Amino acid sequence: MNIKKSFFKISKLPQEKIKKLLFIILVFSAGAVAGTEIDTIFSNEPFTYAELKKISINISKDPFFILITGGGITSLLIPKLTNKIQDRKENFEIKQQLMENINTSTTRLLEKTKMLSVGTAAKEDLHTEFLNWRESCAVIGTTVRAYWSAGKEKNVVVKEWNEYYENVENLYNVIINYKKKEEYECISKEVISFLKKNDSDFDLEYEDNDVEKFTNAFFNEAKKHDASKKYSENYSRALYDLVRLFDKRKYYLLKLVFKNKIKNH
Repeated sequence: MNIKKSFFKISKLPQEKIKKLLFIILVFSAGAVAGTEIDTIFSNEPFTYAELKKISINISKDPFFILITGGGITSLLIPKLTNKIQDRKENFEIKQQLMENINTSTTRLLEKTKMLSVGTAAKEDLHTEFLNWRESCAVIGTTVRAYWSAGKEKNVVVKEWNEYYENVENLYNVIINYKKKEEYECISKEVISFLKKNDSDFDLEYEDNDVEKFTNAFFNEAKKHDASKKYSENYSRALYDLVRLFDKRKYYLLKLVFKNKIKNH
């Protein structure tokens, strides 16, 4: 039976049978189909096992068939691979820009706070930097919620960012004396609870004992501080140590952004 006759005979088969035969041809070319499977599929057709095997081998060796099959596989695989590569590139660019925004704006605020603690910056300077940071946070928060929100349950990136923002803002309000001293105990507990939270995948680069030690030291000094006077040496030291913890926690946030897949893209 030559190839032309084989194609003519195959063309008379139902569409589903043709699909099965093409599948068998592909598998035969890889040497992975048993004769009994073919007999089962074509038990009611006028092909014997020998004919089917001969047809499949002849067709699979035909240059035209190889060209068509290769083209079909390529047309299916290449668009999917291209889309996947493009998605990964876009995801990386989104993460890269977000991490840069978080790192730049937060580092500036924390560094200005350290400068305040050692007496090389005024409260007015810190206030200006805080307003800049909060403006950046509006963009950062929108990006985080847009790409990591997952239904009713917030993604770990969204939770971490929200808590980081709230605790940095509370710390600033204590430094600038926008909070009443009666609120300090509650704020200090929230700060300790936030800074202690950990993910076993990441090293926070500080110990839980440091969190309680530095946080309690700062808030104890803040309670004693007179807003009309300069910061005491103990206050400055405690503030500097606490800001260092927030700086390290920032890198934990950046690692979460890098690690977690974007959900809504």
